[in-house]
Amino acid sequence: REIYRNKISQIESITRLTAARSLVVNALVQRDQKFLQKDLPKVLKRERLDMLTLVDRQGIVICRARNPALFGDTLMSDPFVQRVQKTKRIVSGTDIIPHPFLLKESSELATQAFMEITPTPKAKPRADKAERSGMMLKAAVPLFDESNEFRGALLGGVLINRNFEIVDKINQIVHEGEIYKGRGTGTTKIFQGDLRIFENAETFVARLVKAGLL
Repeated sequence: REIYRNKISQIESITRLTAARSLVVNALVQRDQKFLQKDLPKVLKRERLDMLTLVDRQGIVICRARNPALFGDTLMSDPFVQRVQKTKRIVSGTDIIPHPFLLKESSELATQAFMEITPTPKAKPRADKAERSGMMLKAAVPLFDESNEFRGALLGGVLINRNFEIVDKINQIVHEGEIYKGRGTGTTKIFQGDLRIFENAETFVARLVKAGLL
């Protein structure tokens, strides 16, 4: 839990520091999309985020770092945006991102989140055959101008689906890299509801080998 929470805190810190930059705030106020479309993608890549999206105080998208060409739509249905608009405070945690919203951010993220559902013993029956929404560690930070007037929010996030980083780190710390008969002694998995969306790299590879896919 601590490792998971630390990752959220890291995302929050990156988003907060970016939102605090006067150049970003001024670009939002002046609707300088040319600057934002050049600057925010650099931050996204450097900090290894999957999402970095700027909205104004009405929740209208001003710039998507991962998809700069798409803007002008609303994110007012996003619970993080709603909370920031209401409280004018930072909000961070875990969010389930619907497929249409992932697709707007990036087709790659939508593909990363897509997962065919394979029935397993003792699993709760599901009518749908695939999961298209994604689980994201996310932070939303309010932006204020020099007069301390609320101007909008910056959203930063990392998609957990098919992401080895957290599960491998948890497995390494909890099980201390112990090896038994050539294999690690521990398995770490992350579930989205009752669906396993990822596990540590060693277990994932072993599963592929067993299934004859590797």
